[in-house]
Amino acid sequence: MLPNPLHPAVVHFPIVLMFLVPVAAIGALWMIRRGAHPAKAWAFAVAACGALTLSAWAAVETGEDQGERIENVVGERPIDSHKDSAKLFFAMSGVLLVVTAGGLLRGEAGRAARVVSTLGALGLLGAGYQVGHSGGALVYGENGLAGGPTTFESGGEEELTSTKPGTMPSDAELSRPIATAELALFARLPQTMAAPEAAPTAAQIALGRRLYYETLLSRSHAMSCNSCHPLNAYGADGRSVSLGDRGQPGGRNAPTVYNAAGAVAQFWDGRAPTVEAQAKGPILNPAEMGMPDSASVLAHIESIPSYVADFSAAFPNDRTPITYDNVGRAIGAFERGLVTPARWDRFLGGDELALNVDERHGFTTFVRVGCVSCHNGAYVGGNSYQKLGRVSPWPALADSGRFNVTHAPADVHVFKVAALRNVEKTAPYLHDGSISSLPTMIRMMGQHQLGVTLTESQVRDIRSWLQSLT
Repeated sequence: MLPNPLHPAVVHFPIVLMFLVPVAAIGALWMIRRGAHPAKAWAFAVAACGALTLSAWAAVETGEDQGERIENVVGERPIDSHKDSAKLFFAMSGVLLVVTAGGLLRGEAGRAARVVSTLGALGLLGAGYQVGHSGGALVYGENGLAGGPTTFESGGEEELTSTKPGTMPSDAELSRPIATAELALFARLPQTMAAPEAAPTAAQIALGRRLYYETLLSRSHAMSCNSCHPLNAYGADGRSVSLGDRGQPGGRNAPTVYNAAGAVAQFWDGRAPTVEAQAKGPILNPAEMGMPDSASVLAHIESIPSYVADFSAAFPNDRTPITYDNVGRAIGAFERGLVTPARWDRFLGGDELALNVDERHGFTTFVRVGCVSCHNGAYVGGNSYQKLGRVSPWPALADSGRFNVTHAPADVHVFKVAALRNVEKTAPYLHDGSISSLPTMIRMMGQHQLGVTLTESQVRDIRSWLQSLT
């Protein structure tokens, strides 16, 4: 990232130089009076300023790198490590200056130079401590973590939960600059979403695209995957629940297909592990595409010579290329390329102009009120499961959620956390499509999932940042 106005280097380097330049100048004049050659004395002073300034920069960047490598915001690297790195660099520079002074100057002048170097190094240890402390505070937060009073703990691979639900940060805490550790909770979208086995071939992707639009995969020959997940409408049809092959309503909202392959699992209850497995479900579902069985699907495909050729090209090592599993594999291969990078990715990549002031404030609000406990990573969600109504019961909730898959009592009303990429364009929201307004969705999530009442300005700010995900 480009240095922001409150980068510790920007804040404290002028202070360091204000200390360095007078000390170096006084030291050079003193050395000249003690018999040193003027050119050598002034060269030594300039070298001292340059070496110690570079060491300060190295100290700050070391701490910044530590913050960027945080895997979970759990305080594993306290700000003391940043202080220590600063002090270490300054101490090394001080020793180097003492040795250099001894080598350049002899006799009384050499002794004077060594005194100046030693005093300067000791003084700069204090400056180093301050630079390190401030850098650490921006990377880790004043309490050791980014985000102020809202801290996080690791809940394993599936969950990252807030330790203080119901706590609302103050306006001052929400207004602090974005911390490196907060950005480390997210990632840029990949160019493609990795397949569980070998990377898809061009022939498999082309076949998958054709199948995605193929209406012969439905009983009436009127529906395709694109009917409920139209690619020209952000991969979602805008209905609370989609209509099936005969116009019958489905059981749950059809989520967007864009970026879906990166999720922890597919469907709201996570019953399919991959998009390859998910693609086979709706085709045979009586409430969706309505085909009676996989044999009927394969019979349609085998009756078309161009499909026979396409399957042979896509799966050349299979004795029988046309199988129902290969239908799913091909559609999945196509869907793994449905990635939608946005301005947020440019910002994560270092383009600080990609977000405006309101969007940045929306991001810090999103993180610091606790939304990030579920919505994080490259897809801003989609990587965990969570109970709907975690803090206070969700109104009129009838769907048992993941319980229908696992039959575990703890999974009642648990659903896969929605990924927020393109969320501005994929209303209505939730498993039942019951919420049509994004501000309403943000407000209710704060109330029922986090136990906080978001103000209208906070809702507006969060929505502003969410728009940068489109």
